[in-house]
Amino acid sequence: MPGFKQKRAVSGQSLGERLKKIRLDQGHTLEEAEVKTKIQLKYLEILENGEYDLLPGDIYARVWIKAYTNFLGVPPEDFLADYKIEKQVSENINKYDRLNQQRRQPKDSVVLRPRNVKLALITLIILAVVGYLIWQVNNIIAPPNINIREPKNNFITTESQLMISGQTVAEAELVINGERVLTDNSGLFSQPVNLVPGLNKFKISAKKKHSRTNYIDWNILRQ
Repeated sequence: MPGFKQKRAVSGQSLGERLKKIRLDQGHTLEEAEVKTKIQLKYLEILENGEYDLLPGDIYARVWIKAYTNFLGVPPEDFLADYKIEKQVSENINKYDRLNQQRRQPKDSVVLRPRNVKLALITLIILAVVGYLIWQVNNIIAPPNINIREPKNNFITTESQLMISGQTVAEAELVINGERVLTDNSGLFSQPVNLVPGLNKFKISAKKKHSRTNYIDWNILRQ
């Protein structure tokens, strides 16, 4: 008995591996063991594979281990003790796996539940609509651009009259020094202005119906 324990400790084999090795060393087949022990072959395989959770119950496992070791001619005590240890280890591993699965379950369920998918889609639609409305509002209230093509700012001339021409957005109201200027369908405009000797300052503004007003200052020097 002490010699058997020492051999088991050195080999590091599991209960099932030891049973299988002893059976093979003695030249027995599982079919022969089934006949001698009255244990179904599938349960003998389960014992040798250490798959204790597939056995019908703990009491059956203990009875079958005792019958199997008696068939093999080895003392059952050490095998029953090892079965208790291995079964406890197996149960602890299964318990740990279940706890890990439960911890992951909320994260997985967020992806898989139809209700959460529906809520996510509704949220995306709402965000898209809100984003579009914000873009539309910004587009409406943004001040229109003013592009003066002629003359250049700080232009110097000897003429008493010049044409200020350029472009703004089509629907904008353009004003030069308080006087409204007509624009065409594309926002183009040309407005004659009188010049006095010296520096002539022009305040040009453009505004759409609901937008902020865009102001620019333009200077022309008449010599």
